[in-house]
Amino acid sequence: MLPKQITAGDTISFTESVSGYAPEDGWALSYTLVTATKKIEITSSDNGDGLHLVAETAANTALYAPDDYNWQSYVTKAAERFSVATGAVTIKPNFAGSARDARSHVKKTLDAIESLIEGKAGKDVDSYSIQGRSLSKMNITELLEWRDKYKRELAQLEKEADLAAGIGSSNKVYTRLVV
Repeated sequence: MLPKQITAGDTISFTESVSGYAPEDGWALSYTLVTATKKIEITSSDNGDGLHLVAETAANTALYAPDDYNWQSYVTKAAERFSVATGAVTIKPNFAGSARDARSHVKKTLDAIESLIEGKAGKDVDSYSIQGRSLSKMNITELLEWRDKYKRELAQLEKEADLAAGIGSSNKVYTRLVV
């Protein structure tokens, strides 16, 4: 099946068996990946051993837009079409392809809030009004609350990433045996 993650610009190559729909009998396996605004089509070929070969070149996947996609696989032969499976895949950006900010939304927002807090040190006006129009800024207390909220979210994301990478949690659980 399609991997759970693909990096744009990487080669994709795997074989798949679909019971009752062998390529030597004329069946072709295809995948359609979609988001609200994007669509990717991948069609297999006959691997020569009863398996469907799903392969995309690095040049083709380099054109894939990073995003979270839903996919559906199906087999076709002449006018016949049968759905096989569905799932989800994340297409990750290729860092070698271009410069980009790889920080998560949470990290970007936290950095922006901390920048605002640093800038507030020399400014004491939170709101003002000119000719009937007014502008209010977040006060330092609100900014500190938002900073703390985003720090907690970032810590949770980092913990989840560590667990996904097989790095154990730093949380310790202590127990005491009372006899």
